Amino acid sequence: MVFAMWHPERYSRARKRPRQFLRSSYILFFQLPWLPEALLGAGDFLMLRRLFRYDPERPGAYSDEDIEQIVAAAREPGALTGTLAWYRAMMQRPTHTRWKPIDRPVQII
Repeated sequence: MVFAMWHPERYSRARKRPRQFLRSSYILFFQLPWLPEALLGAGDFLMLRRLFRYDPERPGAYSDEDIEQIVAAAREPGALTGTLAWYRAMMQRPTHTRWKPIDRPVQII
């Protein structure tokens, strides 16, 4: 299971803009140790289902079948923790470190 995410260097620049910071504030919630997994999985993954069903950036982007497949993947042991680990690790990078530019074509699936 994977959530979409910006390249960390681009995110570091974008989050300095107030509007983008507010839109990305869920990443701060993901830093908590166990609460995000508990809330995303509660009520048969009700919050996770709502996140994908009511995506304000792309309404209707996910069909009911898509959402059920996402929930099926989230049910796998450790899936939510593994997914959230990426967000948690991204925030652990020292702020003085610069990311090297990616100089090759990249496709994220």
